[in-house]
Amino acid sequence: MRLKPIQPSNKIGYSTLEIRRATAWRSKITLVIFLFAFFVVICRAFYLQFLNVEQWQRKAEKTYTKYVEMPAVRGKIFDRNGEILASSVLNYKVGIVPAKFAHEGDALTSFCSLVGYNPDDLLAQIRKASRYFRLENSIDKSKVDEIKHLRLNGVEFEKFYQRDYPFKEAFSTLVGLTSVDDDRGIEGVEKSFDHYLRGSPGQKKLLIESGNVAFDETIVRTPEPGQDVQLTVDAGIQSIVYREALAAKKSYGAKSVSIVLLDARTGDILSIVNVPAADPSDRKDLNLDEVRNRAITDQYEPGSTLKPFAIATALQEGIITAGSVIQTAPGFIEVNGKKLQDERSFGKLTIREVLAKSSNVGTVKVALKIPSNAMYHYLNLLGFGKSPDLPLLGMRNGTLPKWKSWEDINQATISYGYGVDVTLIQLARAYTVFTQNGYILPIKISFLDRWVKKPQYFQNMCGRDGENAC
Repeated sequence: MRLKPIQPSNKIGYSTLEIRRATAWRSKITLVIFLFAFFVVICRAFYLQFLNVEQWQRKAEKTYTKYVEMPAVRGKIFDRNGEILASSVLNYKVGIVPAKFAHEGDALTSFCSLVGYNPDDLLAQIRKASRYFRLENSIDKSKVDEIKHLRLNGVEFEKFYQRDYPFKEAFSTLVGLTSVDDDRGIEGVEKSFDHYLRGSPGQKKLLIESGNVAFDETIVRTPEPGQDVQLTVDAGIQSIVYREALAAKKSYGAKSVSIVLLDARTGDILSIVNVPAADPSDRKDLNLDEVRNRAITDQYEPGSTLKPFAIATALQEGIITAGSVIQTAPGFIEVNGKKLQDERSFGKLTIREVLAKSSNVGTVKVALKIPSNAMYHYLNLLGFGKSPDLPLLGMRNGTLPKWKSWEDINQATISYGYGVDVTLIQLARAYTVFTQNGYILPIKISFLDRWVKKPQYFQNMCGRDGENAC
């Protein structure tokens, strides 16, 4: 019996041709989908490679690049003879990368000794820290070199500048100090001349690897050092005046003492001292009130030190002469119902004797002859009631009431220094009028200041030979 081959069944009813056509159609669809997917991938790659470069560069730099400010070296402060009053000293902060730090026995002990840490405390900090951290204490270049000889892995050094004040308390209230964090002037000359001293910081770009460790750096902008400032003060004179101020404070039991010393020929400030004063290098228990320049900030009633200006005004206005005699008996005078008196009755006094004996009665009798507007005018010209033209921040104006509000009692008490407030620097400047034949000098604290001769206010106060001087 002969067997026949079995033919494929086509129960659904499709012909062989139809099946072939369907298969070909599906293949074409698959090819189109594949080509479309390939086209999408190519377009995406083109976009990322060529059209979105800046975005990916920004992401890459944010991830792997760090920009760090490079501090500028702050300018020095000198006295008139070139003595350094303030300078910036290079120091270092020590950083540790825990993942790389190798802590062998002897090397660790030496390292801790150099950075001022207990070994157990340091290791405890390292165990807690997962990334880079900085030790609190700073060290100088010599200790950096010693640490490098230990060949410890995971130890890095960061440069920074620390302000040094060699004269400590003697100059602290004048020179002032800078902030610890950003080397910005916060008191005294350091603050007033900060725009000269500070300079312009630079910037560097660091490439960072895992663990926040820099493996490459590029200087983006070089820092520009600050400008030096030379003051008119004399460090030798300042040291002497500071010792005398301390002695006076102790001798008189004073709460504070301030002294200003001027060169009466030039207006140069040779010394400004305030005690008590603090060492600006010691920040642990620093009291900012003890680095404040009270000679320019504190106002007080000047008392009898104002009497010479009342007498000078009367001389200038021709109300009295150097030969005038004032009757001060019986030792007191009533003004607007108030009794003003001397310590005793001095009788008749010349103008020189009124000042020599500091007679309130004699001064008041002269002052009441002066028109109120004239007396106010000259006191104002002398600088009372307004801040001195001096580039020191924090100076006060003092108080000088407007003359239209004066009664006789106001004019009387102002003539011997009550009812008016001044700062010590104002009073010192005003007294230069007695050394310059009636000229009042501008005062200077630095050689950046310009010197301009001022008008002659008191022409009749003293002659060429001082014959009319009070």
